[in-house]
Amino acid sequence: MTALLNSDSATRDRNPFWMRSVSFTTLHRILCLVAEHSDGLRPSEVNRLVINHRILHGRRPDLPPSLTTLYHYRTILLRLQAFRRNGTRLCVNTDDPIVVSLVQEPFSATSNGSLSVRIKDLFSDLVLRNRDCASLFFDAFVPDSPFPCTVSHFRRSAMPVIYSLHTSGQSVRILLQNTHNDYVKTLTTTRTRKGPPPLVQAVPYGIRYWARNELDLIDEYWRPSDRRVVMFPLLMPSNAHSANIRLRQTANHILSLRHATDWTLFSVYDLLTQCCEVLRQPISILFQAIDLLIQHWKQYIILIPIPKTLATTVANNTHHEQFLLRNYYRPSNSRGPYISHLRIHSAIPPYCVAQ
Repeated sequence: MTALLNSDSATRDRNPFWMRSVSFTTLHRILCLVAEHSDGLRPSEVNRLVINHRILHGRRPDLPPSLTTLYHYRTILLRLQAFRRNGTRLCVNTDDPIVVSLVQEPFSATSNGSLSVRIKDLFSDLVLRNRDCASLFFDAFVPDSPFPCTVSHFRRSAMPVIYSLHTSGQSVRILLQNTHNDYVKTLTTTRTRKGPPPLVQAVPYGIRYWARNELDLIDEYWRPSDRRVVMFPLLMPSNAHSANIRLRQTANHILSLRHATDWTLFSVYDLLTQCCEVLRQPISILFQAIDLLIQHWKQYIILIPIPKTLATTVANNTHHEQFLLRNYYRPSNSRGPYISHLRIHSAIPPYCVAQ
């Protein structure tokens, strides 16, 4: 089964221009601020509110955000039906129980700026029920599920997807291939002189970014065999309360994969597959689990580095280089080398990491 969405219909009927790389922490703060005004606010008043509370800034911290940036934040909240129009005013959609729950959640960003698990999942429900988001991206993970798909159903039932982008002349194709059936979503668009095509901006740099970096719906790594990206669903966000338990379980799982010989050689890439994709866990949990093993059993673990230049040979820009480096382990709080393999000795007792 193949799904084909051409650029003409996508642009005319479901223009995805509004899917931009944004901070959902900021979206939540804007939503909560506007909720304090029951009669709603004009767009210019929303802008003034955001600037006065300094929750967004421009290219430099001392500069206000551009009108274009403010417009995109408002538009995303409108498209996700968190805002509704009341004449010329924007109001919080208090008829929607998900939006009401979002407004009732206190602002609780962690030290690194990420949202609480509860807020991530509420926003995920808004995103998953949006037809543009589903048809352009999430359908590939759950092709047989009815619309709309809830966050709990997605985390439980979604399957990994292979992402690839192909260019030929003026044509650009995005392929999303479900790894557990023959479903392939093909998104076709055309290059423009004014920047990346809307679909390219919306899918790789918009909704894919939301799902991976903001909402913890997926994580991903680069597959060297065919130079494609494996995007896999996550059972829960990386900052869930069970994260400490999961990293200890992952550390014990790594130990259980050892051979009977004194030393077992592990490829970090293989561990990404077995401990992250198969177990539906964030890559950060795997790397923290390795940190934990080294902390307690450093004398029985040998790290094998890879030169950064070799690890990023196929990179065509800085952004791509940073993405490729996700395939390699680097000890936390370290500026040392990237690690492609590690040897673990059998002297470490199995299941020795306390739950």
